[in-house]
Amino acid sequence: MEKQLKKGFLSCKRTLMMVLAGCVLLNMLSPFSAMAQYSLDEKVSFVYINGTSTLHDWTSSAETIKGSLKADVETNHIEKINSAKIVVPVTSLKSGKEAMDKNMYEALKSDNYPEISYQLKSNIVHNGTITVKGELTIAGVTKMVETKVTQEEAGKHIKINGEVKLKMSDFNIQPPEFMFGAFKTGDEISIKFHFMFCEKI
Repeated sequence: MEKQLKKGFLSCKRTLMMVLAGCVLLNMLSPFSAMAQYSLDEKVSFVYINGTSTLHDWTSSAETIKGSLKADVETNHIEKINSAKIVVPVTSLKSGKEAMDKNMYEALKSDNYPEISYQLKSNIVHNGTITVKGELTIAGVTKMVETKVTQEEAGKHIKINGEVKLKMSDFNIQPPEFMFGAFKTGDEISIKFHFMFCEKI
């Protein structure tokens, strides 16, 4: 009886060791995935706002951009974004024309709402393309915006590119006018962005 119990115990022990070895091997063969935190590198990131007017097309770029990202990353590619936030000070938007910038700041109500911000709410990753949905706040008005972004290979960094088209009137913004109303900007704008996120150590 004692020998049978001992034999059964050794058999169970061998089975347990085989199961544990299998789990270790499976983990070794599976791609590594872990959540990481990133901060935006504003030196190599950009936001361009493109629009039209009755005089000519125009572009403004952001000189200051702040941002953060938390994501599940597998072999340097995003599997899931857990959180993301982008902040652009309104007065950091520059078109190269002082008069236009002044009118733009007034239209964006920069005195009362000094920042444009974006807060991610949901995302779906599929074949390298990420469908993101989040709250965009401009001039004190918040709207849910959905668009698609792509990720580029950038070593341990996360590089994201995308574009979203909006109407200023959706945010209760009166399109700026120039030369006492002789020239008017169009309602539709396009925001192109390129974000480089660096992993926090």
